[in-house]
Amino acid sequence: MMKVLKVLSIVLLLCVFVTSCGSDSKRRSSNLLPPLKIEIPAEVKDDPELVDLIKKSEKAINEFSDNVEILIEDLVDIAEDVDTEEELSTFQKLKVGKAFLEFGSHSANVISALETFDDYQAAKEKAGEPLNDDQLRALAAVSDAFTKRMEDINKKFESVSKKLEK
Repeated sequence: MMKVLKVLSIVLLLCVFVTSCGSDSKRRSSNLLPPLKIEIPAEVKDDPELVDLIKKSEKAINEFSDNVEILIEDLVDIAEDVDTEEELSTFQKLKVGKAFLEFGSHSANVISALETFDDYQAAKEKAGEPLNDDQLRALAAVSDAFTKRMEDINKKFESVSKKLEK
């Protein structure tokens, strides 16, 4: 039992190492949704912090979208190899673990973008400059873009969802 745990630990560490050192550029394939573009309203272009925040959010949403799509595709590939009657093999369990590790390690920018939203708003309030309507609309555009992208992903994988429900 200890030998199995030791081997499993080594394999998991290798998975983490491989995913953290791998290049993201090779992961982007043509079957992923195209990158979204968030339009920066002219009214806020003179606010460099907000423009930077919008650009970082756009990048984070695109990366998150790619990561969700890759995770779903990886899990679908694993699910197709499994009979509904049988349990996952050790190798398949490792593949599932690797898929989730990659998703987590590649999704850190989303967390950073969310923290930047809070920091931006807190800095404005601390400076006695609450967000104006134009700034709020620009931030709402980011939120709307994220919502739209999640709807696009749901639509793209709707057939997969129906297939797995059967």
